Amino acid sequence: MERTRHLFDLRPEPGTHATERRILAEGRDIVLRYVVDDTEKGEVVFPGGVAYRWTRSELCTPEMVDAYDSVAEVLDSEWSALVTRAAEVGQTGARTPNLPHYRVYFDGGGCYEILAESASLRESGTTGPAA
Repeated sequence: MERTRHLFDLRPEPGTHATERRILAEGRDIVLRYVVDDTEKGEVVFPGGVAYRWTRSELCTPEMVDAYDSVAEVLDSEWSALVTRAAEVGQTGARTPNLPHYRVYFDGGGCYEILAESASLRESGTTGPAA
């Protein structure tokens, strides 16, 4: 069975949920942006990101759902080890350390998984009125 470690919650208060989600590559960072109940914006920044993947909610495992509205680290990740091995034998000669594997699950939005150096929450404030 897979082991995970809870890092931090994303919901500003119980009963809220992310209504929009978007993952972006910004320079060397991977950023997961989300809107909570159409008013609160948030971002999780993953510096030094090298890979990400998404799984539709209906296909998520119970371990993926354990990261419900939070950021969790997957310990002893097979995916991280696989990417590390691929980088070691890749044609670029790039060295990719065995990076932490982070997981975020949004109700109805699926599971986002990211390989990066770290993860931190960056609050973005509230959305403005519709134009």
